[in-house]
Amino acid sequence: MAINNLKDIIQNIINLPSLPSVTMEIISIIDNPDTDIQTLSKIIAKDQVLASKVLKVANSPFYSYPRVISTIDFAITILGFDTLKEVVISISFINYFRNYKSNLIDFQKFWKHSIISSIICRELAKSIKYKISGEAFVSGLIQDIGIFIMSQFFQNEFKLLVEKINNENVDFLEAEKELYGFTHGEIGSWLLERWNFPAQLIEAVLGHHKPQISKINPVLTTLSYYTEYLNYNSDYIKYNFEKELHFSSDYLNTIQIKDLNTLNSIIEKNKIIIQNEIDKTKYFV
Repeated sequence: MAINNLKDIIQNIINLPSLPSVTMEIISIIDNPDTDIQTLSKIIAKDQVLASKVLKVANSPFYSYPRVISTIDFAITILGFDTLKEVVISISFINYFRNYKSNLIDFQKFWKHSIISSIICRELAKSIKYKISGEAFVSGLIQDIGIFIMSQFFQNEFKLLVEKINNENVDFLEAEKELYGFTHGEIGSWLLERWNFPAQLIEAVLGHHKPQISKINPVLTTLSYYTEYLNYNSDYIKYNFEKELHFSSDYLNTIQIKDLNTLNSIIEKNKIIIQNEIDKTKYFV
């Protein structure tokens, strides 16, 4: 029942163009210490819709600046480099996919789930002193992008998948393999290949349910794996599409965490930070 030549089909979807060049530029400099305000401002100014949303975030109550922020340079000063880059990437992804529709999946919940994953992955990365926390943020944001592709471009199979998940006690990944021949991690990685994403991010998406496959950056892939675990078991949003997922403590050593209790405590300690970041996302749309 699997789809033949699925990878070729995904990488040649005509009506899914490449991500905006602005998004890719920001991803390429996500943790470049040599990036200055002027460089970042010029990149963002290329996209007026994006620039207006950045100003909207900077003028939100979360920053409580006493006067109106009207320039990108000033917004960068208020938000800070790290926050600004993460905001831009999040807004870019949400706006890029917002016009796609399906009655089989709640895209609002899907993107909230993705944003929460990005925040959890970043905080988890910081807790283990992973040097490229922005990279972890992007990894968390895009790790389930394959589900979007499945729901939008292979709707017959996705309808069967949803019915199977809802009506049977089945393993989610096995159900994907049965209907598609591949998992959403593999499908997502093929799309990122087409978009020329960095190899370590492609691998993190590919391995976010099987970190043992990682060779380029095992730490990043393992962070993505446990981000899925933490989000799956959190109370932040009830996005229960991925049912019957199983996690192992076998990979904790890769990120130098003792056990699952220690892992869970990291999120508990950062609960206020995570919730504040989630609250900010309402200004992204």
